[in-house]
Amino acid sequence: MLSNTKQNIRDEKILKTVQTFLDYHCRISDQELSSHLNLPASTIGRYLTSERTKQLIGVDNFAYIKRERTINKLIGRKKGGKRKKYD
Repeated sequence: MLSNTKQNIRDEKILKTVQTFLDYHCRISDQELSSHLNLPASTIGRYLTSERTKQLIGVDNFAYIKRERTINKLIGRKKGGKRKKYD
């Protein structure tokens, strides 16, 4: 269990992550978001999909973010990787 001050700091980071994701019209990868916010990419993913995020931003907004992340995944798979296998 986190203390109130630590929970408030984490909540601010979650809201900032969500706001930045939305500022880029939801078309930014976790790695790019990570470099903008100076947080690890795994933390970005956790912040965007956690139950606490659902509590902070509401169920409808949370569902929108999940849907947009799924679309980003499909776009990424369709576009393919940046490197060739045999460079």
